[in-house]
Amino acid sequence: MNVNEYRAAVARSGLRNIDIADSLGITPAALWAKAKGKREFRVSEVKKLKNLLDLTWKEVNTIFFDV
Repeated sequence: MNVNEYRAAVARSGLRNIDIADSLGITPAALWAKAKGKREFRVSEVKKLKNLLDLTWKEVNTIFFDV
């Protein structure tokens, strides 16, 4: 996972981490662990984040899959 790209995407979106965690159905602590790269995002969470953060598939691959 590219943590810096993830953080940049969140910053561009204007969403707060608490709102993102709520949308994903996880706690803010769980989101923090995933955003730091300590835990992995599930595929279903990546799909939701694509829409929430208005990401392209290229950005999704860069952020979450290091492609």
